[in-house]
Amino acid sequence: MVGAIPAWGLYGEVNADQIGDYHIEPLGLRSAAHDWEIAPHLHKGLSQLFVLASGRFSASVDGVALELTAPAVLTMPPAAAHAFSFAPGSEGFVITFRNLTHPLLDPVATRVVTDSLFSRPTLIDLSGETSAAAQLERLMDNLASAQASGDGALTGALYLTSVLVLLEAARRAAPANTGPEQGAPVRAFLALIDRHFTEHWTVSAYARALSMSEASLDRVCRQTAGRTPFQLIRDRVVMEARRRLTYTLAPAAAIAADLGFNDPAYFSRFIKANTGVSPRDLRAAGDGHMKRPTAQK
Repeated sequence: MVGAIPAWGLYGEVNADQIGDYHIEPLGLRSAAHDWEIAPHLHKGLSQLFVLASGRFSASVDGVALELTAPAVLTMPPAAAHAFSFAPGSEGFVITFRNLTHPLLDPVATRVVTDSLFSRPTLIDLSGETSAAAQLERLMDNLASAQASGDGALTGALYLTSVLVLLEAARRAAPANTGPEQGAPVRAFLALIDRHFTEHWTVSAYARALSMSEASLDRVCRQTAGRTPFQLIRDRVVMEARRRLTYTLAPAAAIAADLGFNDPAYFSRFIKANTGVSPRDLRAAGDGHMKRPTAQK
């Protein structure tokens, strides 16, 4: 795709096979090697936790600016475009994982927790939760030790599950979410939009693919997302255009064509109508995010 955001396994590494069920590493391992600046990228099929134990960092997640000061946690859903600027010397951990599954884990319980934490980027402030922050630090150490010793998939899965349950409790105590949580039917709809939004499917086409009536799809979208199906489809196109204009150097006309717009002028009007600014202004606002990642040596 023209102007696509770079997709990595671990940052700077194309091969994701080394991740296994999960991967944990110190926050500064890659950040320090890149002068504490992590360029825009995403991870397909992988969720991430950024656990900030000391220091601070700024994040741009799909064009939304966030500020974290320790102790805090940021959850990152699969395929969310993000970039970071860390205060030098910041400490903590980054956990990257696939679907959390194991024969001895309750699949329903783990799914409920992961859906809640990773249905959208979530910032969890632990500054008023000293006990939770201390527990989290111990669990991070245990998880890192389990990975280093090859202690078995179950041990790692249990520690990671404990981390997620702890964070879900902290989130409920002091929620600070960047977007609405979605129900299962809407998540299925959004996943379908992800695959077909450049084809400009109609609402009726999506409803048929989901084996739903248009009225039912409209109702669940309004109830759980506060948006109509048409608005959610449009939101996805706008988000992708914003990503590419903000995080890449591809020409606006090429981005328009790749997103299914035959007329660059219409694309420009579409962006202006839905963001309030022109593609040129969106690109100018994203100039600070244009640094390119380099492969980890």
